[in-house]
Amino acid sequence: MWFFLACTSESPPDSADTGADTGGTPNAASYCAEVSSTVVTDPSTPAEGFDFAAAPVLEENAGDWLGTFEYSTTGTDFGQLSLAAGGGEIVAVTQELVNPGGNDTGLQPGAPDPECPNFYRIPVAAYLRVGDSALSESATVDLEVITPRSPTLLLTIAVESLLGDARPTWDTRDWAYNTLYASAYRAEDQWHVSVGFWGSTEPSSRHASPKGEADSGGTVEPSGVSESYGNMVLDLDEG
Repeated sequence: MWFFLACTSESPPDSADTGADTGGTPNAASYCAEVSSTVVTDPSTPAEGFDFAAAPVLEENAGDWLGTFEYSTTGTDFGQLSLAAGGGEIVAVTQELVNPGGNDTGLQPGAPDPECPNFYRIPVAAYLRVGDSALSESATVDLEVITPRSPTLLLTIAVESLLGDARPTWDTRDWAYNTLYASAYRAEDQWHVSVGFWGSTEPSSRHASPKGEADSGGTVEPSGVSESYGNMVLDLDEG
């Protein structure tokens, strides 16, 4: 599963249930928020609050990862994800749990939080290929690393900038923003990659709700549309 750096918990009780009015928003969901980010000056040494260094993570994931791409419609193809140092700054990020309900003030900044763990943000140059001509895309993205063996990344490219032939099935003129995404995570010794498209009227929208009808049966104005293109599991090329 793709892990986004956000979390939710059970809805906090109303302030009336706590015996005090905390000034928060009753029953609002908790979430993880970044409270600090520090540039890592020595990637070979663990940053404060970490028990592992950033450099070995980059070294273990750099290279060509190869496998079979399975189209969501039908058929298979050659798949590749190549990763290399991106040349930017590595950043150590500290998070804390924010509770809009007001009954949890969170930990002190810098304190470890199992619900909102610290993570590295490591820039990498990524190359995504599917088949001979379906996708051949390059971008600088961030590895987000909570544990050394489980980095994740999200690559996004505007459809009009794609070099490959892959395109969404909808008419892109219906949406202001049409984007390819490749969300990926490493598990054990393999990278798992999901590729798809989304279209939206908002530039920041990701995986927007697809077109459809409301539960009530009334027609709703959709905020976006999305579809899967395919998936692949990749092994490091040892050749």
